[in-house]
Amino acid sequence: MDPDMFVGGGWWHDARVLEATGQGLEKEEPRAWEGCWNEQIVKLVELSMQQHDAFCVLLTGRTENSYAELVKRILASKKLEFDMICLKPYTSPYGERIANTMSFKQELMSDIMRTYKDATEIRVYEDRPNHVRGFREFFTSFNKPNHTHPRKHILADVIQVADTTMFLDPVTEVAVIQRMINDHNTALTKDNLKNKPHLCIKQTTVSTGYLIDAPTSSKIKSLIKLPKSVNPKDIKWLANHITITLKPAPSSFIQKLGGMGAKQSWEITGIGSYDNKVWAIRVSPIGNNSLNISEFHPPHIAVAQRKHARASETNLINNWHPLPKGEDFIIDAVVGDRVSLTIEEASLEDSPPPGKRKLPQDMDYQPRDPPSRAQGNKGASAQRNSNHGPHGSANQRNRGNRGGNRSSSGNYRGNQGGSGRGGRGRGGAWNGYRSLDEFSPSYSGGGGSFYEPNNAPRGGSRYVPSYGKEYSGAAEW
Repeated sequence: MDPDMFVGGGWWHDARVLEATGQGLEKEEPRAWEGCWNEQIVKLVELSMQQHDAFCVLLTGRTENSYAELVKRILASKKLEFDMICLKPYTSPYGERIANTMSFKQELMSDIMRTYKDATEIRVYEDRPNHVRGFREFFTSFNKPNHTHPRKHILADVIQVADTTMFLDPVTEVAVIQRMINDHNTALTKDNLKNKPHLCIKQTTVSTGYLIDAPTSSKIKSLIKLPKSVNPKDIKWLANHITITLKPAPSSFIQKLGGMGAKQSWEITGIGSYDNKVWAIRVSPIGNNSLNISEFHPPHIAVAQRKHARASETNLINNWHPLPKGEDFIIDAVVGDRVSLTIEEASLEDSPPPGKRKLPQDMDYQPRDPPSRAQGNKGASAQRNSNHGPHGSANQRNRGNRGGNRSSSGNYRGNQGGSGRGGRGRGGAWNGYRSLDEFSPSYSGGGGSFYEPNNAPRGGSRYVPSYGKEYSGAAEW
C-alpha cells in the first residue's frame, strides 16, 4: 500500500495492523505470540545472546515513530535481546528522506561494518527473495576496494528464510482498514488538506455460491493426492465453495434456493484432475432440489491449482474417478455471496454499506445452460481468456500496490495481503460511512458474504465478509 495514499502512511506505518496479529495484543502478549515465530531464527538469536563476540541486530523497515514500543514489547514477551533494534526513521542522519526499506538497511549495514572494522564475518537472515538478491549484490559491491572508506574484506553470507504467511481475522482486518480511512478523512477535514482525496471502502458482490466452512474445506483438501512430480509449494489450495453463478444472483432466485444461509447437503460422486494442473471433486445435491443450481455441470468444487493454472480449467475435467471406499463424506454448504472490497476515492454518491447487496435487476432467473460436450472446449477456451473463472475472483479493474501484514515468522512485517488500493474509481460517499466492525459478529452458521483471503490478487482486491462468520479455506502458495 502506497505510504502516500493515507495521511499518516497507511498499512505499513500503522501499528494497529501488527497489534491485531493473531488474537490481538491483549491476548497474544501474555503468551508471547505463540505460533507466530520462526523458532529456528529464535534459537539463533538466543545463541547470539550467549556469544560475547557476536553483535546481533534486529533490522526492520517498520517505522520508528509508530512501531518502536510495540516491537520492544513483542521481543520482551519472548525474552529476546538484541545489541541494536533498528527501525526505519522518516529521514536519514543527513536530513534526506529515505527512499525505501532496502536503501535504509544497506546504509545502516554499511555504517555498522565500518564502525566494527575488525569484524571478519556478517550473516543476514532475510525472507524476501528480492531483498536476498539485493543484499548479496550490496556486499559484493561493498567489498570492492574503496579509498574513501577503506576496510578489509568481510565474509558476507545472506541466508534466505522461509516466508511463512498467516492472515489477520477477516473482520478484524477490515475494521483496522476502516479506522485508517476514518482517521485519514478526519485529518483531511480538520486540517483542510487538498492534496489527498477522501477515501471509502467500496463493496461489490462478485458471485454467488454454496459456501463451505473451514473444517469441511480441510477434509476436502485431504482427498487430493498430488503426484510426486508436483512441488507442493506450487499449489494453491481452494476447496471453499460451489459456484452458483459468476455474478450476484438476483434475490428472487436466492429465495427459490431457500434464501441466504439456506443449507444444502452434497454427496461426493467423483474426483478428477486436468493435466496435473487443477484438481476437483464432483458433487451432487442431496434431496428433491430440482432447480438448476449451478452454471457449471457437473457441479464440482475446485480443490487445488498449480501456479499459472486457472481454477476454471476444472471445467475441462472429463474423467472422474470414484473415491476409495470409506473416504467419501457428506458436505454441508450454505448459500452466500463472495464479496470484493476495494479502497477508492470517495464520491458524492451513496454506496450500500457493508452487508447490503448491490444486485442486478431481479428477474425470473436461472443459471445459464451448460455447454454441450462438443462445445465444451470452445467454451472453456473463452473462459480462460476472460477476466474471471468459475472459482476465482473477477480481475478487479482497480488493482493496487502490495499491502498487508506479512509478519508471523520471526519478522515483523505483517500478514500478506490487505485491502489494496482500489484506485480512483467510483465509490460511496465517505461522509457517515460505516465500518464493518459496527455490524454485530453474532452470525452463527448461516450464509452471508464469503471471505477468501488467499485467492485475491496480491495487492489488489480482497474478499471479506459483510458480517460475522468466516468461510475460508487456507489457499497459500
